[in-house]
Amino acid sequence: MKNGLTLDAPVTKEISSAVGWVLRAVVLYCVAHLVSAIRWW
Repeated sequence: MKNGLTLDAPVTKEISSAVGWVLRAVVLYCVAHLVSAIRWW
């Protein structure tokens, strides 16, 4: 736990940016699926 606490600041910044990219990708994926589903209806 001490290592995680000492590397807290840069690691959290990287994790937050990675989570933001993942959320953006998931949102784009869902939007694309919704658009394709609406087109097929």
